Amino acid sequence: MARAPNPRPSLRVGLFGGSFNPPHLGHLHVAEQVKNHLNLDEIWLLPVPLNTLKTGDDMATFAQRLRWCQILAEPYPWLQVSDIEQQVGTNETIDTVRFLQQHNPTIQFTWIMGQDSFLSIEEWGPSRLFMAEIATVIVPRNTPLSTTDLAKISQEIKDLERDISAGDTTGWQMLPIATHPGSATAIRNTWRQGKKPDHLTDTVYAEMIRADNLYANP
Repeated sequence: MARAPNPRPSLRVGLFGGSFNPPHLGHLHVAEQVKNHLNLDEIWLLPVPLNTLKTGDDMATFAQRLRWCQILAEPYPWLQVSDIEQQVGTNETIDTVRFLQQHNPTIQFTWIMGQDSFLSIEEWGPSRLFMAEIATVIVPRNTPLSTTDLAKISQEIKDLERDISAGDTTGWQMLPIATHPGSATAIRNTWRQGKKPDHLTDTVYAEMIRADNLYANP
């Protein structure tokens, strides 16, 4: 049976899914900011087995990304890492949410997603309305949401806007937290140039240099 990382009763847990390709200081910044803003007990990093929008030489293996997340999280007892999406065998957020809620009924979960992912929510197929089943916070990018951005979101999604900070347990809220310049895309591009990227922890960087042909030119 698939297991979550050391679940305990009466926890308030943030679920932070993503490619983590690679995980960097920006991800750590988001985890800390959301934890503090919502007074959560833990944050669980959930690397996806396969991001269908990011494939080929630009994507490290799942095993590599999982290991890097574990290294990033190691100094922080409140930061856990789970391969739950691989165990469940899904790339669908809604499947992960329902599985975790079913198997951990005493844990209050909050989903954490980036602004870019939110703006592509209409392309999420079966998971498009997952926010109707779990509190979801949207983490801003350096560029604020514009009228053009919001035009991409259907009224059905807009109607799910709630005040998660005040305790709403479903729907979504744009969380007013500070942004961070860390970018996985910039890290991969710098890596291809043979340079040490910014916004990596030394421990993750040390593990990455062990890999052969990492982020080969596409």
